[in-house]
Amino acid sequence: MSTAFTTYWPMDYVSRIKKAGDVGSPLKVVFGGGHSSFPAPTIYGAKAGDVLFPITVTRKTLHIIGQLEIESIIPIEQYLKDVLQLPEQLCRLNLFDLTQQLETKQPELGHRAPHDCIYEAAMGNGSPISITCVVPPVLIDTVRLVNRKGESRSIPYVSDGLVHKSFGLQGHCYRLCDNTAALFSRLLVEAESRKSGEGGLC
Repeated sequence: MSTAFTTYWPMDYVSRIKKAGDVGSPLKVVFGGGHSSFPAPTIYGAKAGDVLFPITVTRKTLHIIGQLEIESIIPIEQYLKDVLQLPEQLCRLNLFDLTQQLETKQPELGHRAPHDCIYEAAMGNGSPISITCVVPPVLIDTVRLVNRKGESRSIPYVSDGLVHKSFGLQGHCYRLCDNTAALFSRLLVEAESRKSGEGGLC
């Protein structure tokens, strides 16, 4: 049985993905490492067969960016060499310098371009990347996160259907209870079916 996790994407990262024209493209990879801004899914027990939901908060609203069914989790070095098939001279660069080069020379990579402070890539087949999928305020209190002890809780800093601070979602890959995972999946399907292309995060 698969387990679903969240991973929080900062707004500057979401904006970069939108600028690259990635909205509507299938979610193919989620990166992670030792830094709290992009935590490694494996630290929290994510593995092949599990599901990742990148999320973010803007204007006090919880957005679901996509859903990735993990097929494999590989070291970033292997991702650069075998998936992106970058030349050896680029693979030898530190990730900060490599990120700068790829943003300039291959902006079309979008979310598939690595960034610094990561060491693994969760690969798989995902939903289309969305900037219009939101958790309605009336449902925000039903979202349940599960910690490593198996204890569930609601999203912190929520009142009147609004997420007033995103601190409680950052820095971890939180496991979702089954009902919340099903809700996120349904909302993504509904957002894709609308296909309005209007509004969004940025």
